[in-house]
Parts: sequence; C-alpha cells; structure tokens
Amino acid sequence: MLQQAQALFLRDHQIKTIFEAFGNNENDLTTSLAYVLSKSPTLTRLIIKKFYRKRVAWKDVAIRLQELKQGKNDKGYIDIEMTVNNELRVIFEAKKGWALPSPEQIKKYLSRLSQFHKKKRFFVILSDSSKEYASDILRASYYSVPLKFLQWKTIIDLIDLAYPKGSNVEKFLFRELKEYLIKEIQMENYESNWVYVVSLSDKTPSWSKVSWMDVVYKQKHYFYPAGKNWPKTPPNYLAFRFRGRLQSVHHVEHYEVVDDIHKKIPGIKKGKLKNHYLLYLGDGFEPRKVIPNGNIWSNGRLWCMLDTLFTSKTLKEACELSKKRME
Repeated sequence: MLQQAQALFLRDHQIKTIFEAFGNNENDLTTSLAYVLSKSPTLTRLIIKKFYRKRVAWKDVAIRLQELKQGKNDKGYIDIEMTVNNELRVIFEAKKGWALPSPEQIKKYLSRLSQFHKKKRFFVILSDSSKEYASDILRASYYSVPLKFLQWKTIIDLIDLAYPKGSNVEKFLFRELKEYLIKEIQMENYESNWVYVVSLSDKTPSWSKVSWMDVVYKQKHYFYPAGKNWPKTPPNYLAFRFRGRLQSVHHVEHYEVVDDIHKKIPGIKKGKLKNHYLLYLGDGFEPRKVIPNGNIWSNGRLWCMLDTLFTSKTLKEACELSKKRME
C-alpha cells in the first residue's frame, strides 16, 4: 500500500517541489534551471534552438553557474554560462519581473565571448519583459554579440514540449521545475503588475548628509515609515517622478524593517528616522517615451499597473486606467 506523502515545511512555508528548497530569488531560479539543463539534453537543445537554428553535434556541453566576470574592476558573477563543443557559447542573465540588465552590465560579460565566432556567441536575457519592450530599451547587439530575449513563460512552454521526449528522470525534473516556475512567476507577475509611484526631491534634508537622489540612484535604497499612509507591505516595483515626468522604475529586490535608518545609511543622522521600511532597489529602467505627470498633486503617491506606463500618455492616465481595470 502506498503511503501518503508527508508535508515538508521550511519555517512556515510548505515545500512542494525540490526547487523550492533553494529559495525564490533570481539566483535560485537560475540555479534550478541550470540543474535541470545539466540533466536534460532534451530541454537544453530546445532552448538553444530558440535562437540558434543550425545543427549542433552536442558532443560536449558544459554548464557553469556563478562564473566570475572578467570585466575591468568588476567582481560580479555570470548567472549561467553554457559552452557546446567548445565552439558555441551562451551567457544567460536572469531577472525577476520586467527588470532588464543595463548596457553597462551586459558589456562587462562580453570578454568571455570574444574568442568565439560572432555567429556562435549569444547573450540571452531571461525575464518577464516582452521582447518588444526589451528591444526598445536595449540594442540588438553589443560588440557584435547578439542579444536574445526569453520570457520565463517560454521556458515553461519548452518544458511541456520536452516532456514527451524525456526520460523518466527528466520527466520528474520537468514536473518539479514547471510547478516551481509557475508558482514563482505567477506570484511575481501578480505583484509586479502594480507600481508605486512616488515624487523624489533633489534636496538634502536637514537631518541628512545625502540627498534623496543619492539615496536612490547611488545607494540604491528607498525608505519610508512603517504605518501611517504608506503601504503596509512594500511594493514589488517602485517608480520615481521628478521634473514633471516619470524618470525610472525599479524592482524592489528585498526589504527589511530598520529600527534606525542611520545603521544602514550612515549619512542620515542617528535617531532621526526610526522604524522605517528600507527597500533595496534593483537597477532602474527608464520608460521608452516621455511620460509627463499630467494633472496630479505635485507630491502625491500613485498606484498604477506596470503595463499602463508603456501605453498611457501621462501618469494620471495610467493611474485612471489601472483603477478602471480593477473596477
């Protein structure tokens, strides 16, 4: 008689797939994908065929995680690097939500591709961002290295395509990875569909040695008081507006409640800001067109859906459209 599976919990979170034990940040997603690719030639080939149509011998495939970048004065790591027969090399950069790497980030990777033929080297961005939006933000290639875009949902589609062809081991991993990705992507998409838009001052408060601009754009932080009229749970995306228009949108990588902001940002006087949310921001991406404020309160904070920022003429219009959708 088969016994019913016992529930596994990590703290208060139930673990339903082996990959949930890894976690759910960008590195965890790429580690999970890379592990399955290392066990599944079927899925590996399907992914490569999305951007490389020529025949490949597939005699020797090496997949590396967290390989050290070789850019000047850079100590970051590559998410996934795949080499096929030592003649085809692909670098994967993974992002959660609609975030994209900056051109400067991309260029730091490319020295690892310089020794490969220009038709056999690729830089692939894994994101929820649409190809159309990504193409408006980034060029088609950098230093003759083509940029390719894959959405996480495309990976799920390829898992379905690979499943009938896979071995029993592959099928088990496919089921686990698909369930894991669906859960993480659906959660991310639900949350990332909303952006909290705040007005940002270029002034330096009397209780600080750093300006609001520097806190956001140099230190990649933002903070606000816990409680009052601010979100009880920090948003997944934060956007900043100043000089009469939307300036940038940032993914909130993680956050914490800090009893004194001075401990995290020494430029702010000790004891001046207590019990605040401290948000850690990802690299910002700018809207593909100028989006003026419209007729809104100058210091007002707004909620709008992420995609409305790409279609509306003003922030006010984006906010109104988002409200209509909810109704």
